[in-house]
Amino acid sequence: MVIDLWVDVLTPKQALFFYRLIKDYEGEGLKVWITTRHYREALQQLKLKNLRATVIGKHGETLEEKLVSSIERTLILTRFLKKMRVKSAISFSSPEAARAAFGLGIPHACVSDSPHATAVSKLTLPLSSLLFTPKMIPKEEFTYFGIAPEDIVQYDALDPVAWLKDFNPDPAILSQVGIKEQKEDFIVVIRAEESRAAYLSNIEEGLTLKIVSELIKTCSKRLLKCQIIVMPRYEDYKMFKEKIGKKAIILSRNIDAASLLLKTDLFIGGGGTMNAEAALLGVPTISYFPRETTTVEKYLIEEGLIARSKDPQKVVEKSVEALLNQEECKRKQRKGKELLKRMEDPIKVIKDHLKPIIEK
Repeated sequence: MVIDLWVDVLTPKQALFFYRLIKDYEGEGLKVWITTRHYREALQQLKLKNLRATVIGKHGETLEEKLVSSIERTLILTRFLKKMRVKSAISFSSPEAARAAFGLGIPHACVSDSPHATAVSKLTLPLSSLLFTPKMIPKEEFTYFGIAPEDIVQYDALDPVAWLKDFNPDPAILSQVGIKEQKEDFIVVIRAEESRAAYLSNIEEGLTLKIVSELIKTCSKRLLKCQIIVMPRYEDYKMFKEKIGKKAIILSRNIDAASLLLKTDLFIGGGGTMNAEAALLGVPTISYFPRETTTVEKYLIEEGLIARSKDPQKVVEKSVEALLNQEECKRKQRKGKELLKRMEDPIKVIKDHLKPIIEK
């Protein structure tokens, strides 16, 4: 079997980002093979986007589990790849995809906006033919890991532009999350940090829970009518339901997050992707990413689109300020939408550079 492009999708973001690339190529008659791993959130997002993928391997939690799972997955992928002729491969820094492709002589393109994810960068960039990344991240942040500057292709956009350019929101999103009628003055969405990522090992646990608990108390004290929606990761929704109860809506499955953000008055995020997504949609955003400020965050802070703190009390203080300052909210709405409009399409840039590889 001849495969024009192999896409390894390991997270919900990657399913969103690669969706149009996959559909465009399939529409052009190219054969695309999608792989993923046993990871609840990724599988749910693939199902939401109606993308069929071959499930290979699993997602380890501890360092030892990550190592063993990665080795086992690479071996299984290699057995699959030996049965077909694959012209090209692309992934978001998938160590297994990069290693298997490199070992079998398949050109592998990497996508990354996270030079702070040092482990996967070390394992993938030296083995990749190309790296696609946002222009606001200096090439030097990636060449450090062993990829040549001429092999880095930059697009003048943030990653969420790939799925927000032609985005059609779901008008029924609030009822899907359990809000039949909006009686509260504000809707606040909180996205938990990526606690199992290698780059967040040794980070204090329970940060999101502290912020949610403090926000509930403060809103009650200040008589702010807020509907708080928590988007946990993995199986953490069980813990949130146990600790928070009915004081907030705790989501237990993936949803159309962009549609929810458009109904949101404030977004509080412990990760990176949804922070950028919310900012580009014009939603006032507070980041509590638990490590150093990333390059993408610095860019959004300089643009005046997000605020940042790792201290739960300060996060809540900034949140209340943002909710009560409606003029500033309107300014961010205008600025975010203007920024989104003028950014280029990452998928077009990627297709332009993959075309000669696939045709060759």
